[in-house]
Amino acid sequence: MKITIRRKLLLSIIAVLTALYLVVCVVTCLFVRGQLIRQAHRDNRQVLLQAGQQLDVVLRMTDMTARQVMTDEDLYAVEELTRSGDPSRKFVTMARADSILRQYIALNPFVANIAVISSDDMVFSNRGPLLADDFRARTDTDWFRAFMESPERSLVSDVHMAITRNVEQPAVTMCYKYRNIQELAGRENYLMIDIDLSQFAAILDSETAGHRMLVTNGKGQAIVPSLLVEAESLAVADTAGGILELPGFVILHESMESAGWNLYYPIPRSEFNRPITQLLLSLIAAFLLVLAVSIYVLSRVIGRIISPVHSITTTMQAAYNGNLDVEADVRSGDELEILSDCFNKLISDLRAHIGKLMEQEQVKKQMQLDLLMSQIHPHFIYNTLNSAVYLIEEEEGEQAIEVIYSLINILQDTVRIGSKEIFTTVEGEILLTRSYLAIAAVRYPGMFRADINCDPALLDEPIPKVLIQPLVENAIHHGILPVGRDGAITVDILRSHDGRLVIRVEDDGVGVDGRKLDDALRGRPPQDATAGTHGVGLSNIRNRISFLYNEAGHSFAVIPREGGGTRVEICLPIDGPVTAG
Repeated sequence: MKITIRRKLLLSIIAVLTALYLVVCVVTCLFVRGQLIRQAHRDNRQVLLQAGQQLDVVLRMTDMTARQVMTDEDLYAVEELTRSGDPSRKFVTMARADSILRQYIALNPFVANIAVISSDDMVFSNRGPLLADDFRARTDTDWFRAFMESPERSLVSDVHMAITRNVEQPAVTMCYKYRNIQELAGRENYLMIDIDLSQFAAILDSETAGHRMLVTNGKGQAIVPSLLVEAESLAVADTAGGILELPGFVILHESMESAGWNLYYPIPRSEFNRPITQLLLSLIAAFLLVLAVSIYVLSRVIGRIISPVHSITTTMQAAYNGNLDVEADVRSGDELEILSDCFNKLISDLRAHIGKLMEQEQVKKQMQLDLLMSQIHPHFIYNTLNSAVYLIEEEEGEQAIEVIYSLINILQDTVRIGSKEIFTTVEGEILLTRSYLAIAAVRYPGMFRADINCDPALLDEPIPKVLIQPLVENAIHHGILPVGRDGAITVDILRSHDGRLVIRVEDDGVGVDGRKLDDALRGRPPQDATAGTHGVGLSNIRNRISFLYNEAGHSFAVIPREGGGTRVEICLPIDGPVTAG
């Protein structure tokens, strides 16, 4: 389906408007998106900093609690009493230590357990003997041994399971090394303070409105897990600029140098994109409204402008379909009116010119056809007459008369330029071929045998004149004679399976040569100019068939035979050409 000028103009304008609008939308969206993202980064970065400060406050409060415990004289007196007192009162003194440590836990809501491990391996905790073994077992862990051997005075442990509020749950432990003034140098006490991680999660949830932050230690372990991202996915992420890009998330990063922790604030991209989406939908709605109004207005304006074009197009289409009696009637007062007048003048001149061309073409076609049918090589006539003279000299008068009559029969059918007779019947062409064979038998006695077979139902079918005789002549001159022995020529005329007329001429002679065949089909003269006709040859036959049948249902083929010889096969429509002349 062809597109009209009106549609092309509308589509072009719509395309330009759409492209410009898209550019504006993209630039606007990119600019606004950049501003919104920067503002969101600033706002969320502030939230992240506040959350980090809250965690830092917890650590500082815990650190302050640790300093108070390490300098508590009452606790030190309990240690000395336990160390030097009556073993039977050991549990009483340890219960007193339990009471002192519980007071510190009451003052710091983030502390779950406190334990003091003295240099002589005594353990004092807020729950007495119940947690003593648990804290003593921690001294055998890898992280605690590393802490004991390091010069560091404090450490925040890895995440581990601890009993807090009668439930075993994840916790971190703040460890300290310290010595009392009264103790000898080199003797170290250790303080362990368990911090319940659920308290960290509560702080982060309150700061981020439910978007759980992820807190990891220096080893990448999740101290406070997030519901949105996992610590393992951030271990290899690039944190340049404090921003991580992951599928579906923008993650802000902040380091807590005091504890060696990392805070990650995952924010779904949908929150960043929501304002952009709303802006984009508004722009699309506005564009669709403008586009609808533009199409309506432009359709009416363009329709008035191109109405003359439609009139000229209709007239031209009618002329293209063969109606040259049409005229375009456009009175627009512009270039289209000039175009209409020029077209009308062109049609008028074309009608006159076509009339002349038809007359000239008819004359030209007839001249071409007559010329093709009159192309008989003079050597054939010369050699035939010589043969007749020879027979007369040999007193073979009857045979000489037969040769002369055969020649007359051939000349009557071929050299008739002005007769306008183009077609003959199959039967007439067979008679012409037999006349030629009679002459050839005199010229080349005993050199060939000819057999003509025809379906009787095809004798009255029309075929072009001088069609079979040149093929038989080529078979004798270019197939049989070069061999130097007698040969056989077979002519078969039959109906093919698809209903066409088939003419097949075969010989068992020397066979077809590729170069000579190419020369013959192209109409080039053979190397031996006396070796039979070449004017009425293969190229002549092929050209006449193409000329008469206008490429309608015919074929021409030259095929080498197995064992030597050549077969020429012509297929023609029954009842003559569809369009002849």
